[in-house]
Amino acid sequence: MRRADRLFRLVQELRCRKLARAMDLAEALEVSERTIYRDIRDLAASGVPIEGEAGVGYVLRGGFHLPPLMFDEAEIQALVLGARMVARWGDPELADAAGHLLSKVEAVLPERLRPKVEGTRLWAPGSFSEPAVDIDSSALRKATHTRHKVRFAYRDEKNAESQRTVRPLGLAFFGPTWLLISWCELRQNFRAFRLDRMRELEILEARFAEERGKSLHDYLAQQKCQTEVQARKTRQTRRTRRTRRTGESDPILEHDRDREPTRDASLDTCLDTGAPRCAPTQRSTAASPSAKQVTYRSPAF
Repeated sequence: MRRADRLFRLVQELRCRKLARAMDLAEALEVSERTIYRDIRDLAASGVPIEGEAGVGYVLRGGFHLPPLMFDEAEIQALVLGARMVARWGDPELADAAGHLLSKVEAVLPERLRPKVEGTRLWAPGSFSEPAVDIDSSALRKATHTRHKVRFAYRDEKNAESQRTVRPLGLAFFGPTWLLISWCELRQNFRAFRLDRMRELEILEARFAEERGKSLHDYLAQQKCQTEVQARKTRQTRRTRRTRRTGESDPILEHDRDREPTRDASLDTCLDTGAPRCAPTQRSTAASPSAKQVTYRSPAF
């Protein structure tokens, strides 16, 4: 990496951190701490407002602006691919924005780099199985930012119809399907709804505030919890099979029996029924009265 590029990245790292230690900066830039100290000293001497000292950390004062960005070939490819994916799979408004973005990027690039945009051989073609979305997904996307509640008719995988009023928290793309991550007021729990199964979308005047236990952050934490539980279960299953095959006791498996939570079948819900809670309840097992086993239960849909 050229020194000019390294200095540029160093400033970027400082902008993204409240307090940056030399060891963290060295790891991010893959250089030695001595190099970081030297580069920070040179940047400060050239007028970059960096405060701090060795052993404490460094802070970039607010109000400092970098010169116009320049992209390398890999960054151009990443931008083009991302824009093409949005243009193909996003709502009409986002698709237009993606096209304008590429035009702006191409306009500011040097003449030698402009062919890289059109010449990027990365594509995001459509799918024959792409489900049709009959609602205004642009309006739904905006409601996730303005925090307006929404109401819609929904048909689940069993063709059961229901009316839902939800807090729209975010949209997730699981190609080729878009999902609305929400807090459902009917079920009083998180739910993920497929956009292609939604009808009669209505953006309500009522707005909702960020509430503990009902936010997107809480939903993501819950999903992480479920993933960790499933990963532990998978590891334990593999160890059990290995123990049965070899006939030898696995000390790790014996230890995990007393410390790892289990996941019951009620967690195996489809996306339409949403994400079950990760609220642990403790119960003792008959095989080991002294051991406590944690079971994660999901609410009824």
